[in-house]
Amino acid sequence: EITVRRSGPAEVRIARFRFEVRALGTPTPDDTLQITASIEYGGVAGTAEAFVYLADAHETITNPVIVVEGFDLDNSLNWDELYALLNQENLLEDLRADGFDAVVLNFTDAVTFIQRNAFTVVELIQQVESMIDPGTSVALAGASMGGLCSRYALAYMEQNGLDHRVRTLLSFDSPQNGANIPLGIQYWLFFFADEAAEAAQLLALLNTPAARQMLVYHYTDPPTPTGTADALRGQLESDLLALGDYP
Repeated sequence: EITVRRSGPAEVRIARFRFEVRALGTPTPDDTLQITASIEYGGVAGTAEAFVYLADAHETITNPVIVVEGFDLDNSLNWDELYALLNQENLLEDLRADGFDAVVLNFTDAVTFIQRNAFTVVELIQQVESMIDPGTSVALAGASMGGLCSRYALAYMEQNGLDHRVRTLLSFDSPQNGANIPLGIQYWLFFFADEAAEAAQLLALLNTPAARQMLVYHYTDPPTPTGTADALRGQLESDLLALGDYP
């Protein structure tokens, strides 16, 4: 609004113009919880941080939806990236508008053993439930590998008498029956790993515990004519079966 003063009474004129919004800043989370699992796997406790983004009407976590991140290849996803991914179709903001509090779990090491990160999920569930009304239940959603970690966490809690109030488990794009990277691509990386840093970097990702646990077929050295799963996948499947497979 522009005011132009003349010799007589002030004259008000309205100016209008268009502008382009190239990007909106990521909102700051209301809190960040530091999570260290009470249960170790392989002698090591998993760790993570959980970003809390409250509904506008809430001052503390009241009606939580826990969201577990997936297979973060280089552990580069933090709040800004996770918010952008989760809110691509305004999902996160719609949840908040409906009165839900988002608690987004970000693993310190998203490519380590699935069991280790699953125990981090157990810890977060217990911590969140200790902060809310005892009569309030929780929704749990896992994207990609996060769905496997969430499945394992709930199955472990039920098998071992650890109470949880999770009413719904959502597994989104999770390789519950195994992931697939064609063996031809895997052996291509294996062949060129000594020639190109990019191939060596991707091959190293194939060799992380979580990748070896999820892949239905994993390359071997020396190569074999038929695809086989890594021994770590067999261990994960055995552990899940011992817990009842699904919660």
